[in-house]
Amino acid sequence: MGLLTTLRRLLGRTSTPQRVAAVVVVMLAGIGIGFWLLRPEVVKVPVSVATPTASPTPSPTPRPTPVATPTASPTPAPDTDELNVTVLLVGRDWLAERVALGESGFNTDMLIVANIRADGSRIDLISLPRDSVDVPLGDGSVWGRKINSLRAARGLPALKEAMSAALAMPIDYYAEMTLDDLARIVNAVGGVTVSLAASLNDPHLHMSWRAGENRLDGRTAILLARSRYGDSDYARGDRNQVLLIALRDKLLAGGYDPLALLTSLPGLDTDIRPEEMPMLLELARRSADAPITRKVLSPPEYTTFVGLSGARGWISVPDLEAIRAYTATVLSQP
Repeated sequence: MGLLTTLRRLLGRTSTPQRVAAVVVVMLAGIGIGFWLLRPEVVKVPVSVATPTASPTPSPTPRPTPVATPTASPTPAPDTDELNVTVLLVGRDWLAERVALGESGFNTDMLIVANIRADGSRIDLISLPRDSVDVPLGDGSVWGRKINSLRAARGLPALKEAMSAALAMPIDYYAEMTLDDLARIVNAVGGVTVSLAASLNDPHLHMSWRAGENRLDGRTAILLARSRYGDSDYARGDRNQVLLIALRDKLLAGGYDPLALLTSLPGLDTDIRPEEMPMLLELARRSADAPITRKVLSPPEYTTFVGLSGARGWISVPDLEAIRAYTATVLSQP
């Protein structure tokens, strides 16, 4: 049985909100999971997949729990790392029209770590500003340039390791989407509605948004995701979280073909493996109604805005101690 048929059966066994679970997981628990499964270049050899049965869906346990030999010693406290599924969500600034003008399209201007409790009870979104510098790489060295340039130089696995080191937070997966992909998926679902706490006027993009609800199509979703001249990059990070949640909610409402959505996003990239699909679908089902806590690691509590710094441009220096204190509370939540 082919992967396409297997995915159709997996999605077909669930009710309408869960039929788009793969896409929901795409946005908040692994962008691109379904599309990655469908890409033929990922599958190096044919894999025989048994017809799904009524056996229970495996519970989300991304990091195996070691089984200790029974002893008389006291039971150790739970390892918080085993209670969470954590995904680095990466937004890359690839737009075909801008790349045609000579831009690289490899700056990762959205960096959100999504931490999902394995029991589906809570989701935390944590954004690191794209201008952050002097970020540890996890190998004892430090990336002195802006964090949004690391992916182009070292690749997504290195970016994942750096984010994990900076936040002192294990990250299970990375998942990347481009601005072009964002436009495609927003248009595919008929647009999304975001609610802004204050009005926004961006003279650079020649766009304005009112306080309260704003209806976005693919083009205006891209502009909102890019907008920073009306306020700041830190506010932009907050709006990117709002935009992702709005898209997630629209997908959960149902009425869309998940396969059509997934196969329309050519820029998606992830290290999620095909065999993890059932676990992530189950996680999407469990977390559909979970409360979402949002945090942008902004000044003055989590970073110091330096401003222009020679060849590095506009930079922020993260307060790693404060950041790690915050992520420790996220991981230890009951």
